[in-house]
Amino acid sequence: MIGTKSEARNPKWLQIIFGILISFWVILAPLTAMAQFDPLAAACQENPNATACTESKNAQNQNENPVTDTVNKVANLIAIATAVISIIVIIIAGISMIFSAGESSSIKSARDAIIYAAVGIVVVALARTIVIFIVNRI
Repeated sequence: MIGTKSEARNPKWLQIIFGILISFWVILAPLTAMAQFDPLAAACQENPNATACTESKNAQNQNENPVTDTVNKVANLIAIATAVISIIVIIIAGISMIFSAGESSSIKSARDAIIYAAVGIVVVALARTIVIFIVNRI
């Protein structure tokens, strides 16, 4: 635990964790923009009958069933919302655990919230996997 009062006021480990998280965010943020990049766009404009272009179009046209598209969109929305809420709960529970000042009841409730949120993320991931499996069979 925390040894001195100065460590309690200025936790170095918390600054280190936030520094690492911000570093990962700065490094990984451009990957979101790269996910929108289509490497075949320029090549397909020059030669639209190329094998890669026709196969890409065929793969995109296979997912035109409106029912499966709607089910996928709803399942994705629910999964994303649940994951975001679970992460927020984990962050709040972690902060409350940090500021519990050694109170066992506060620590236990924060720990339980973290466990429940983690279990919720696992359940949502499994449910999303089941939805993908069923939709691909239709």
